[in-house]
Amino acid sequence: MSIEKLNPRIEKANRLSLFELEELCDDPKRNVTKQEVHAVLTLTESGFALTARDGDRLYKIVDERGRQLTFRTWEQVMDRLTDVPHIYPEIICRLPRTAF
Repeated sequence: MSIEKLNPRIEKANRLSLFELEELCDDPKRNVTKQEVHAVLTLTESGFALTARDGDRLYKIVDERGRQLTFRTWEQVMDRLTDVPHIYPEIICRLPRTAF
């Protein structure tokens, strides 16, 4: 099942690389607005797909080829997210309604 089916609000234009996610979280305007960026993990057949929620916008986090970034284990997710400055410290985990 694709992440688009689980999160239909994610449009093709709403994609970020990990570098862009780091820049989004480290934006100085966040000190004024106090709006946090949340990491959202969705369980898929191949692992945990990473998206980010910034207010009412969802961003699909993609690799250098534009494919959904997916991690096989929690440890991989945690290792990668520790490098993202100022991301909200709680991770949202979404489970699909149907079994694979």
